[in-house]
Amino acid sequence: MHVLNTIGLIHQDHMQNTWARPENGYPVGETISARLLYTLPNGTTPYLTLHPLCPYVKHSGDEIKSVGAIVGSVQEVKVVRLEKRGIIFKVGKDEKGIVPIQRASDDLSFTEEDVLKHFPANTVHPCRIFQYSMIDRLYIGSFQKQVKNYLM
Repeated sequence: MHVLNTIGLIHQDHMQNTWARPENGYPVGETISARLLYTLPNGTTPYLTLHPLCPYVKHSGDEIKSVGAIVGSVQEVKVVRLEKRGIIFKVGKDEKGIVPIQRASDDLSFTEEDVLKHFPANTVHPCRIFQYSMIDRLYIGSFQKQVKNYLM
């Protein structure tokens, strides 16, 4: 067994609970156990995750489903918030996803202000889910009509 005492970075997408915020429940200076994701070649700071090791199957009561099973389908998603990297959404009961800004519209001149106007928080929109990121544990989708109408 190897014990490593180090300071590392944990992005909020890698908190134990999908929707957890770092300021809720993780006091400064608290020691926690985490798994190493990666380190940059020229850096010394490790990037860590609090996720369990095996994300492939989720158990929900009697229902067993494969994570990523909805890839390729159009789902009704609920907009949670807008970040610099894209629109964060909730799909299903508690799954997280993102629509990159460039995939929010077919219009190439779509701006961040347009995104705020067309996709405010707590609104529901159809979204084509085209990928599941195992490392980030989130779905990647598109609001573009040309992508949503594409038959997979």
